[in-house]
This record gives sequence, structure tokens and C-alpha cells, in this order.
Amino acid sequence: MVGVVDNAKNLGRVVQATRPDRIVVGLAERRGRLPLYALLEARARGIMVEDAAETYERLTGKLALEALSPSSVIFS
Repeated sequence: MVGVVDNAKNLGRVVQATRPDRIVVGLAERRGRLPLYALLEARARGIMVEDAAETYERLTGKLALEALSPSSVIFS
């Protein structure tokens, strides 16, 4: 485990320096902040990219309630 990238702008540099097998993305607000280019580049290199809430659910078997949006609860 590498740790936390505190600024999405640094993601590409951190990926190059550490060469991770997996990136788990957990952003409080994704709209306009998701580093799409860096994540697409990572996927093209064979690095798994996962959502933090989905990873939490897979590892614990529990639902990450704080990650649910009201619309996802309504339409589920």
C-alpha cells in the first residue's frame, strides 16, 4: 500500500514513481475533480482502478452508507 494522494493533480507523478497494481479512488466530490486522464492512463498500463465505496463493500461485505447519494437510494 502506497498511501493517500492528497491532490488529484499529483496522481500521474505518484503512479509513475510507485508503479501500483491498484488505485482506489475515494473523492468526497467527484464532479470536476476526478483526474480522468491520469486514471485512463493508469488503466491503459494495466493498473486496476476501483471506487473506494465498492472496494469497502467487497472487502467487508457491508454497504458504505455515507457514500450513497439520495438518488441512488431512491432508484435502487
